[in-house]
Amino acid sequence: MRDILTPALLAAREILLAKHSASSPSQKEDLTPVTEADLAANRVILDWISLVHPDDHVLSEEAVIPNYQERRDWKRVWIVDPLDGTSEFVAGNLEYGVSIGVCQNGVIEEGVIIAPALGLIAWGGLGQGAWRADVTREDLLECDGGIPDSLWNKLNYQKVALKISGRYPQYSPDISILCSRSHNDPDTLKAIGSFPGAERITVGACIKFIRLAQGVADYYPRLKSLHEWDIAGGHAIVKAAGGNMYEYGTRREVTYNSPTLGSPPFEAY
Repeated sequence: MRDILTPALLAAREILLAKHSASSPSQKEDLTPVTEADLAANRVILDWISLVHPDDHVLSEEAVIPNYQERRDWKRVWIVDPLDGTSEFVAGNLEYGVSIGVCQNGVIEEGVIIAPALGLIAWGGLGQGAWRADVTREDLLECDGGIPDSLWNKLNYQKVALKISGRYPQYSPDISILCSRSHNDPDTLKAIGSFPGAERITVGACIKFIRLAQGVADYYPRLKSLHEWDIAGGHAIVKAAGGNMYEYGTRREVTYNSPTLGSPPFEAY
């Protein structure tokens, strides 16, 4: 997993170095915020992938997206959100992170999330399990061009296995449900409301997937469409922890590199 951890750690370092940019965001065409931290993280991820995996393709929130005719036959694709939760970052909240997933022929295979302000990293892959570990600011700042062996050894020594709770929404009306901290929509709130005995756990950005993979919460529904880069890294971790992400109300696994790059309504457990 060192291969997928490296660009995420490099990006987390850039976010720390550009933390001051949270106070001066710009606005993208879709009216969402972007900061120098987003762009710096994006640059280092793309540079690393192009150097180490020149034949792979990348879909990133902060990069130009080719039209579907050009990318429809792509095989191995990195799906990147260099700074997921920019709104949280700008607001001074701690729940934001780097999120990277890798899919093969549209099926998610491995992923990583790093929350630099929380000192938390989680990763997972098919046949490799899902794991979490703690990282310090000093650990991240040492990732200048790669992962020092000392940090790699620390992550391997301290890593803790992740496993979903296994309490499924179909059979557990009193489950704990993950809710967005900043972005709720009527359809999702209605779905959550169909579990009147459920505990609601509010978490920001991609950190929800880590909490699900840890078994801290049981269920994460989202009926409002997101972008694929919002969910790919977290999907991989949850899948490696024994769960999955399905199109809402079905058992069809969510797939990637779609024509619109929008996620369907989904539920993860």
